[in-house]
Amino acid sequence: MLALSKAGATGPHTRDRVYPRHVGVGELALRISFEHGLPHADTTHIMRPLKRGRLMVKRFAEYVTKSTLSNRSEAWLSMVRNSVPPRPGLTIDPRRCALLVIDMLHYFAHPSGRCYLPATEAIIPRIVSLLDAWRSFGGTVVFTRHCHEGEHDLGMLGRFFSDYIRAGKEESHIVHELTPRQDEDIIRKTTYDAFLGTELESILRRKATEQVLITGVLTHMCCETTARSAFCRGFEVYVAADAMASSNEERHVCSLLAMADSVAVVKSTSEILQRCVSTSI
Repeated sequence: MLALSKAGATGPHTRDRVYPRHVGVGELALRISFEHGLPHADTTHIMRPLKRGRLMVKRFAEYVTKSTLSNRSEAWLSMVRNSVPPRPGLTIDPRRCALLVIDMLHYFAHPSGRCYLPATEAIIPRIVSLLDAWRSFGGTVVFTRHCHEGEHDLGMLGRFFSDYIRAGKEESHIVHELTPRQDEDIIRKTTYDAFLGTELESILRRKATEQVLITGVLTHMCCETTARSAFCRGFEVYVAADAMASSNEERHVCSLLAMADSVAVVKSTSEILQRCVSTSI
């Protein structure tokens, strides 16, 4: 059975709802929305292929907006807190933690992108707030760019998908709201794992980093794979639930639950920023 507490409820009036384990996340999202008085975000993966020249343009459902992100992310965090145990031995320390911004490219995060994720509009301000905090104390920031020079470096992705992000094209550029500074590292990668075949681990080791905070897209693909890879390399892993986005809410929430259960501590941006303030840097 899975017990879910009403978001924001504390003290003796807190009510726990207990749901069978077999209830799907999509149905849970509906029930949580009803419990919290939230409008339900469509969890259906809506992909509308549109032709742009010879390329296909994908359109996904808008499951969260700037105005609904705070309430929806509290519901996600409530699910996490009520389904996995706390990790009291793990505490984010910005002085030892690298902020990773995963694949916030035009391809995914700009309305003109061929695989535009509408949820990125909501999370960009959260990522900006984390960047501002990390930059204020000279913390380690690393960006990734997933892109390919051609069909020769697609690997399994070329057999699994019919499209790819082309290096050198605008689609492979990081969106302007998150423009890296000259002293910040940008890693080009060609698969989900930001560590595989890149210099990311050596950068982190050189800067005596022991933790990583993961943000960006897609939650269930590159973010989760990178989180697992970091964990296996001995890094403490933290993820910002409201600073990552996926193609729909169900995949986003399933990924948060999976990471929280096995490799990562899931936090909100506000919790992380509060930690930045309270930590003596």
